[in-house]
Amino acid sequence: MAALQRMSRFTLAVTLLFFGLNGCARRAPKDAPRYSEGLIVCPGGQQMDWAKSNGIDQLRYQISLEYPANSIISCISSGLAEKGWLPLQEDYWNPGLPSSHVRGWTNFRDATVHPEATVDSWYAQWVNNEGDIIFYALRYQYPPGDRHNLTVLAGFIPANIAKNMPKNQKPQK
Repeated sequence: MAALQRMSRFTLAVTLLFFGLNGCARRAPKDAPRYSEGLIVCPGGQQMDWAKSNGIDQLRYQISLEYPANSIISCISSGLAEKGWLPLQEDYWNPGLPSSHVRGWTNFRDATVHPEATVDSWYAQWVNNEGDIIFYALRYQYPPGDRHNLTVLAGFIPANIAKNMPKNQKPQK
């Protein structure tokens, strides 16, 4: 349970860090800088917001799809596999904590919003041969909303930035 709570806080922190301020994200114009090909918009994606911040490419979009969004996980996973990305079995920033590739969806209460919400969360990373990291966070949050409106958050972190990001200590056994 402690690992799940740690993961939930980390997922929330990543979400807030990269996408907490709507003003930071913007729709990618046709002449926008290039973004990582690892940021995949699956069929049905709407309200796409792209951003670059501190060397990190970011993407956020919505999809109307019933929980548990297996087709989106498959779309992302197969698209990344075709580009040579490998799924990480453990959370990159929390060694010893299984990623959603292993444990699947988690569910937690978010008391930081009013009214308090329930969040279904799927969070995992991939790595390529250069050591770059791609993360995807899939979220259903209700109320407001329901388990039909999925938010997809993704980020590409170049290897030189990823390896300098702090990691939590590996849990003692």
